[in-house]
Amino acid sequence: MGRSLVVDPDGDVVDQILDDSNTVMHSIIDFDRVAQIRRNGTAGVNRMWEQFLPNDPVINLPIYAGRINPRTWRPGMNK
Repeated sequence: MGRSLVVDPDGDVVDQILDDSNTVMHSIIDFDRVAQIRRNGTAGVNRMWEQFLPNDPVINLPIYAGRINPRTWRPGMNK
């Protein structure tokens, strides 16, 4: 119900509903672009998940009630 966003893989707002109206939005998802962003990062120069080394400390994510353990992390898995 309103105040909704459609955001592209680069983080840019494509469409939005600013009021409380009952509105349906639609958008075309470019899954090739999504895959490219996941591989290379938004700037095209970063592969942050591949930067983990097995001896890096665990990264706690308290806001998500989880953590990332570099020893067991694999891209595409939610650990």
